[in-house]
Amino acid sequence: MNTMFARLTLALMIVSLVGCTTMRTIAVRETAPLSASELGKIILPNDKLAITGSDGATQQLVVTGVGPDAIAGTRDGQAVTVRIDQITKIERREFSGAKTVILVIVIAGGVYLIIEAAKAAATASLLG
Repeated sequence: MNTMFARLTLALMIVSLVGCTTMRTIAVRETAPLSASELGKIILPNDKLAITGSDGATQQLVVTGVGPDAIAGTRDGQAVTVRIDQITKIERREFSGAKTVILVIVIAGGVYLIIEAAKAAATASLLG
């Protein structure tokens, strides 16, 4: 049973690492337009962004580059560009260590309780 518990816990932890992400705001336009040079320092190729435009619409994209006037990327396999002067907010999908730790503890605890319940049920059926 302990080997099964260890294997199940390991498999669930690996799966949980894939899904523990969060969106973090990395740039907000208060009054002046965002600076391309500043964005180029904080936005990297392959970043997964949610960009909110001045019209209030939000679009998701994977960054391929930051130019002097626009952020280039892909969405659903199609190339897209978003003009920097039209951006009001940028969020980046990032790994969340805290969410991962909590999820792993909850999953391990749940697996442990299920295995202990199975052991108790097997013992009761043998005794009774």
